[in-house]
Amino acid sequence: MRMPAGLLLLHRALLTGRLLRPAELAQLRTVVPRDPAHPEKGSYGLGIWTRPLACGPVWGHDGLGFGYSTISLHSAVGARQVTVAANMSFYNPPGAPDPIADAIDAVVQEGLCPGRPDRSTGRHSWVTAPGFTLP
Repeated sequence: MRMPAGLLLLHRALLTGRLLRPAELAQLRTVVPRDPAHPEKGSYGLGIWTRPLACGPVWGHDGLGFGYSTISLHSAVGARQVTVAANMSFYNPPGAPDPIADAIDAVVQEGLCPGRPDRSTGRHSWVTAPGFTLP
């Protein structure tokens, strides 16, 4: 798979039903909240997660490799897509200024919801919290 172009192609095919039958796609989209006390932080299912944005729910996944991270998010039918691969040569402690995460957040927000800033879930809400485990 070509990164990140391959992720865009894969998710568009997955979310539009070209890879799964309707019943399987429905199972994929059956999700549970990451944190039941904070459903605005998104939900996780069978290898895919979703979270609400100002323009509607987005679906995708994130991942890590040696020295880099990726996030690939898509509108429900793949009409709007954003995939970002970023170097991870440093880590900022929680609460410290993080200009790289700020820039990635801006790209994700503008790519998926042009002109509609997301104020529903806060700064860097697409980042999985350290130590997070599914219920």
